[in-house]
Amino acid sequence: MNIQLLYALVRLCLHFHYSLFLTPIMDLPS
Repeated sequence: MNIQLLYALVRLCLHFHYSLFLTPIMDLPS
């Protein structure tokens, strides 16, 4: 498998995971 493709996939997964994890925190009223 292409290393760059694998790296891009991992980055995409991490970005999606972090956005899912942080969205409820950001949506809370300050």
